[in-house]
Amino acid sequence: MSNTIEQRDVAKIPGVNRIRELIGQSGEAGWDLAWKESMTPWDLGEMQKPLRDLLESDRVPFPTVGKAIVPGCGRGYEAVYIAGKLGLEVVGMDISPTAVEAAKANLATSNVPSGARVKFELASFFELPSPKSDNDAYDLAFDYTFFVAVPLDLRAVWGTQMTALVKSGGYLIALVWPIDGDRPGGPPYSVKVADYEAVLPQGWTKILDEPTDRPERVNTERIVVWRRN
Repeated sequence: MSNTIEQRDVAKIPGVNRIRELIGQSGEAGWDLAWKESMTPWDLGEMQKPLRDLLESDRVPFPTVGKAIVPGCGRGYEAVYIAGKLGLEVVGMDISPTAVEAAKANLATSNVPSGARVKFELASFFELPSPKSDNDAYDLAFDYTFFVAVPLDLRAVWGTQMTALVKSGGYLIALVWPIDGDRPGGPPYSVKVADYEAVLPQGWTKILDEPTDRPERVNTERIVVWRRN
């Protein structure tokens, strides 16, 4: 795949137009159809390098006790890594039964550190109940290709739900892509960091915002961390 395609013409990424057809025809159920057809261009066969680089840098004092959530987890690479690296109890969730089964299969063959706790559930992020106490809330959330996949009219709900689920003092990591300016159409919809901040209610502080170092995503991808006050 050329850098030009990756950066500026998401529709030319193999599988994207087919995914749009499936979502247009079947709504949310289209995501499971995409998995069944192996139309998963966001799945690189491994976890996202920018997340690994961030967690291994120790630049942010992420929690090592508590719970983490990864909505739209797909095959679950990042959920498995977070559990092993930080020691958190991680829940990966997806609305696609096929994706959840793929995540469980990946977990079974992963080199997971002893004692790591990670599970995968068939669930909708938007339908999760609000935590009854801080003990039920999450200490960390990770979003990659989830925010940009949901319909634009659900972005505000995403912000409200993220705030409800993450406890005070908790963190949200977003791998922000594709930053494509005013490009129409989706998913994935074009995004910018300000789009996340527009729907996160007051009470979040951005503590890191920087471009990733992937040459094929120059100027189109950033990794951002917010801390909930």
